[in-house]
Amino acid sequence: MRKVRFATLFIVVITLVVGGCASKYNSNPAATLKPTKTESVSKQTSVKKQPRKPTTKVLTATECSEKYGVGNDALDVSNVDPWLKCVKKAEEAYGGRGPDYQPIETGSSILVDVNSKWYPSEMKLSNGNLLRDSQWNRLKTILPKKQAARDKVIDAFSRYWFGLDKFDDVVKVEPLRLMSGPYSQTDYVSLRGTVKNGVPEAFYLEFKYYGRDWIFAKDIKVYVDGKTWELNGLDFSRDNTDRVWEIADVRLQGKGLEVARAIAGGDDVAIRVSGDQYYHDFTVPNVMKKDIGAMLEALSQL
Repeated sequence: MRKVRFATLFIVVITLVVGGCASKYNSNPAATLKPTKTESVSKQTSVKKQPRKPTTKVLTATECSEKYGVGNDALDVSNVDPWLKCVKKAEEAYGGRGPDYQPIETGSSILVDVNSKWYPSEMKLSNGNLLRDSQWNRLKTILPKKQAARDKVIDAFSRYWFGLDKFDDVVKVEPLRLMSGPYSQTDYVSLRGTVKNGVPEAFYLEFKYYGRDWIFAKDIKVYVDGKTWELNGLDFSRDNTDRVWEIADVRLQGKGLEVARAIAGGDDVAIRVSGDQYYHDFTVPNVMKKDIGAMLEALSQL
């Protein structure tokens, strides 16, 4: 009899436990129900994305400068408004201070970035070159009176290294000395000379060979668009470190001036530096042509 009662009690307990578990796991039966078709459509409609409106990319200040040719002589200095508007949009879109080019002096077409990091101790010009404040102060003492002529001189001198020689009281002009510039550790043709009291004195067309081996050069040939000039019997100076260089100067008058003008205006320009046994050829890049042309124009204004 006790066995029957115990068995019955055991069955009741098991039933209650199982029923409790079932109740526990089905306490929220709605959570296991699938949404109706109407509910599914409603939810999909609520999260439906609106089509994106096409957007136009705003150029950065650097991209604006590249587009309008700032730094490579392609900027139209008579109409800089499109470039300045482009830079303003870049500032509004990306924040920060972009370039802010203002005339270097009242009425000048030569522009200087007044937002550049080192302004005014070092001025970044719209032609891509730099002008130190000490150079600018020196340059102002030799500038002509007319603004158009002043601008040509400013542009030209910013393409060269120049400084005061206190002993001779002249402004010396030489190819750029920047290590990252087009005249560093390479062949080149350029101009150098002196200006005294605002008047050009001795200017020269300078040729430089730079390489591993000595040529012991004596002569130079200049090829411009199918025509060749020969400059023979030149007096070369020489020096070396881990490389060698040989330099000759030709007075900027007569044939020398003719060759300089041809180089500045030529398309296909090449130089041959030659000695008794060896020679070396190099092509003149556009930047050197432009620099020579700019200085020739500036010298005619002084």
